[in-house]
Amino acid sequence: MIIRTKGKGSPERSAAAVQKKLQQNPDDKDLLLEAADHCEAERDFEGAAGHLEKVLASQAGDAVLRRRLGRLLRKAGKPEESLAHLEEAGRLAPDDLEIHVSLVKTLLALDRAGEAERHVLRLLSKNPEAALCHYALGLVRSEQDRPEEAILAFERALDIDPRFARAHSDLGLVYDRSGRVDEALTHFRRAVRLEPDRSVWHLNLGAVYAEKRLKNEAIAEFQRALALDPHNVEAHFNLGMIYHDQGAFEDAIREFKIAIESDEDNIKAHYLLGRAYIRRGIYDRARRQMLKVISLDPDNARAYYYLGVAENKTDNVDEAIAALEKAIAIHPDDGRPYYVLGIAYDKKGVKDKAREAYQAADRLQQGNR
Repeated sequence: MIIRTKGKGSPERSAAAVQKKLQQNPDDKDLLLEAADHCEAERDFEGAAGHLEKVLASQAGDAVLRRRLGRLLRKAGKPEESLAHLEEAGRLAPDDLEIHVSLVKTLLALDRAGEAERHVLRLLSKNPEAALCHYALGLVRSEQDRPEEAILAFERALDIDPRFARAHSDLGLVYDRSGRVDEALTHFRRAVRLEPDRSVWHLNLGAVYAEKRLKNEAIAEFQRALALDPHNVEAHFNLGMIYHDQGAFEDAIREFKIAIESDEDNIKAHYLLGRAYIRRGIYDRARRQMLKVISLDPDNARAYYYLGVAENKTDNVDEAIAALEKAIAIHPDDGRPYYVLGIAYDKKGVKDKAREAYQAADRLQQGNR
């Protein structure tokens, strides 16, 4: 599954240089803001929020700063803290619609869609021609799984402001989830044209190209996303998927390893990295990856199957048999584990069980024709 997301690019100055100066001047507002920029670019949202909280201590009335802090706390998985700052920002600057959009996103993150909806409808009653308000309504309708209403809201936002890149992007996401891939492609392209320096727009466009099997175009967009944001885990993962499909296993291995460095519990990255190692004949590393998948997802039949393949290839026959029998217990209708199980029993010299496994594999293969 190709991954799409939402995000920004990277700051220009050296993080190490900023950190060194910050050690000498820990209360310097400008340095704290620069440090927050670097943390955000590296997806360390909690670290970025920590720097902003220090700035806010001396600028409690700065609504824009509170809005940014609220957004970072939401991304850091702290929606309750995010909400508190955004509500205060709204009191400080009640006419700042960007604050209200951030507040709506946090309410949605808290599964409070009804409250988010009421908030947006109040905004719309006061600002019926504000593109941001219709955009916020689109976010709510999308979260409520009401795609047609979400589309209408995003389209209304774009009627008011045709250059609203975020609305193009989120409209593209709704179209894509609705199976309307060509319409999604149109809006992702428009988002890229309007804001070419946003990594996320290239990521979304690349994902649709990949869906349409336009792999060279997809690779180009994912690479553009990474040029803007080298820490974009989704772009590394999506590149790895395409390289894996193309048989470029060394490239796939590189991209999956980078993705895992930033997200150690990425089940799909571990699984596909293990498969790439198998295709390269690096069975010990494949084994480690499949064991990691199983530790995260104990009922993953495919991981047990490929673990069995790796163990069988290295003549760990008993371990192979145990893994393959576990795969069969979880998913008895897949013929592949039976076939490899037959090979393992042949190696072990247990001919009757080998024959039974081969016969089961043949029956399932014939049934799937």
